[in-house]
Order: sequence, then C-alpha cells, then structure tokens
Amino acid sequence: MKHTNTLKGVRVFTAQPNESKPHKTYGHKVAELQFTNERGESESTYVDPTNENNSLWLDVLEQFATYRPCEIALEYPEGVRYFNKARGIINADLKGVKPVVTGVYDNRTGESKSHRVDPKTILFE
Repeated sequence: MKHTNTLKGVRVFTAQPNESKPHKTYGHKVAELQFTNERGESESTYVDPTNENNSLWLDVLEQFATYRPCEIALEYPEGVRYFNKARGIINADLKGVKPVVTGVYDNRTGESKSHRVDPKTILFE
C-alpha cells in the first residue's frame, strides 16, 4: 500500500548508550527525520549511518541539505512499517525500497525548488 508524506525537518543528535541494548553502538551522529503525512499527522524516523538502511535515505538527505530550508514531498511505493504507529515512528528499513522524491518546495512560500525541465529540451538530448 503506497504511503506519502512530507519531510519538514531534520534534527541531528548524538546516539546515547542504551542499557537494554548494550550491543548497539553509540557516540556517533544520528538524524531524526520529521514528517507530516497526508492526514496532517506527525511522523518520524531515525537514520543511523552505522546501519545498512542509511543508503535508502541518502538521496532524501542530500536534497534536504542542498535546498534547505525546504519541504520534500515523498512517496513510498511499497508503503511503510511502523515501530510505533500510535507515535508515528516509521521503520527506516522501508521494506528495502527507497522513497521517491516527488517535489522539493520552499517551506515559506510553497514554490517548487526542484529543477525546472523544459520538455522541448529533453527531446533533443
């Protein structure tokens, strides 16, 4: 089931030790991605560079860094799984399928920041 949301912000913090999971690494930077879904509800996920799933989010984070301040519209073709649906925490593994960026918008004006492509020039490339 397809899922859509909009990335509103990224917060970076240092991973802390977790006594209940002593095998997990800590002391490095982790990104919390903050979204709003199509129903206006808050969602989030955590991207840890020490996990394999960080490659799924690399394009999204690069676009956010390039165009910030911005909002990025995303579509998840395979849908999402939740760690905690009540709190809106999305599992960053995304069933192994990268989210698709459908638009990059200025967070104040709502204007598109995506590269504008002239369909006539595409024909001749």
